[in-house]
Amino acid sequence: DDPRNPAVIADNVGDNVGDVAGMGADLFESYVGSIVSAITLGIVYFNTEGALFPLILSACGILASIIGTFFVHGGNNNPQKALRTGSYVSSAIVVVGALVLSNMFFKDMKAAIAVISGLIVGLLIGIITEVYTSADYNFVKKIANQAETGPATAIISGLAVGMQSTAVPVILICIGIFAAYNVSGLYGIALAAVGMLSTTGITVAVDAYGPIADNAGGIAEMSGLEHSVREVTDKLDAVGNTTAAMGKGFAIGSAALTALALFVSYAEAVSLSAISILEPRVIIGLFIGGMLPFLFSAFTMESVGKAAFQMIEEVRRQFRSIPGIMEGTAKPDYKKCVEISTTAALKEMLIPGIMAVVVPLIVGILLGTGALGGLLAGALVTGVMMAIFMSNAGGSWDNAKKYIEEGALGQLLDFRGTYLQDWSADPNSPLSWRFQKNICGSGALGDIGTHIVDMLRFLVGEFASVNARTATYITERPTQSGLADSLGTIKSSENVPKKPVDVDDHCCFMVQCQNGVFGTIEATRNAWGRNNYITFEIHGTEGSLFFNYERRDELQVCFAKDGDDRRGFRTVYTGPAHP
Repeated sequence: DDPRNPAVIADNVGDNVGDVAGMGADLFESYVGSIVSAITLGIVYFNTEGALFPLILSACGILASIIGTFFVHGGNNNPQKALRTGSYVSSAIVVVGALVLSNMFFKDMKAAIAVISGLIVGLLIGIITEVYTSADYNFVKKIANQAETGPATAIISGLAVGMQSTAVPVILICIGIFAAYNVSGLYGIALAAVGMLSTTGITVAVDAYGPIADNAGGIAEMSGLEHSVREVTDKLDAVGNTTAAMGKGFAIGSAALTALALFVSYAEAVSLSAISILEPRVIIGLFIGGMLPFLFSAFTMESVGKAAFQMIEEVRRQFRSIPGIMEGTAKPDYKKCVEISTTAALKEMLIPGIMAVVVPLIVGILLGTGALGGLLAGALVTGVMMAIFMSNAGGSWDNAKKYIEEGALGQLLDFRGTYLQDWSADPNSPLSWRFQKNICGSGALGDIGTHIVDMLRFLVGEFASVNARTATYITERPTQSGLADSLGTIKSSENVPKKPVDVDDHCCFMVQCQNGVFGTIEATRNAWGRNNYITFEIHGTEGSLFFNYERRDELQVCFAKDGDDRRGFRTVYTGPAHP
């Protein structure tokens, strides 16, 4: 959020586009789809009453969402609780409306039970999502603990949490489907989707809280307000990460029920009474449908990567070509970065969008209605899993970082990090690609130093200034006489000609972070006896911690609150009790 960053405005705009406009469009699509499906099945089974009931219930949900906003108050200093109260009030009003309307149209409560089952499932999915993505619960704390050994373990832990988070929501969706079908048949499944989406208004409002809080923090940073202001907005932003994940979880659950309801409508339209998985064409459709969410996700993720690459290149270009950006005397070209992200978003979604429309048509035309039904079923199952997994994993990672920033160590004071290796200490090691600047770009700094740099940026904060020195101890090495391993440690014959080394063997630098924390970082590939000696030590006002990758099962911690007779580093062993 530094105003000197040419991409900062694009970042703020992207929050609104993704978490407000994007989520709103997603929920609106499911909202309309559920109503259309309910109307279609309602006419088939209950004539006019079956079509009017979901329409009037949706109108009731709009009024309930408006009323629910008046129950959101910030006086209790707990924004999560305030937002949750608004959702609960809206849901309660819809429950009352469903009971009244069901008795009015059908003279029983079966339709209301179907609606309430969908509504309850939606609320429970939101609660489960909060458990998996909020820093108040152990899942996020576990990811934060894993970050102590580096970004890789944090990513693995986040992926595991995301995968694990699919279980309970899917079971809840299954229970909702079972309950709705048993009371009102196929029409009940459509009503469950309508019930879950009846409070879409308050859901979008709660979801919009996230980007508002995030952008408030960005504005505070760019306008140079006091650091205490940013601390407040960061806490609000952490809640926003959870509300965003809850909104996505709600959207995923409702989309699953809506897709199932539309699937039933499709079956009615083509007179498809059953799909046999013993039929080869149906199996083909299932496999193709199961593959589509992964292929679609791959295209979109690759598109994000391409756009990010263009954005980074543009930022670097502006830093090189516009004097005074870093000093704050010149303004970056914010519009260019916004243009890159906007153009990429439209252009890169062409293929995924066309694929989503064309593939079902091709399968239906070539393989028939049964195969198309299999495709829809396969896409529904894997799509729900993939969506829950990605949504919860992302929210968990983001809040794990904020949990670290909140500081069990108090205010951070200083740090030191090292990455020492000995694979280049032997002067007879051949001149592999790691010693040639035109191939690798840099030596110890880029090869191993980046790992400790990345870790400390993640744990402590972004760097503001650096004062560094590098050194090359072995200025020439033998050319390779044969195939060397990836580290270049195979010794060459003494008679082999030597060539100069044009990268560093050792780097050492002092760092000051944007939050004022000082530190030192050292990386070398010439430290005999060291094998992946990655260490970091962080000191704060409330304690310290130390980690050594060569003893990766141990974390050394010390807390100031301990008495004088017990103060000192203690060893915490990683394992089931300390993940």
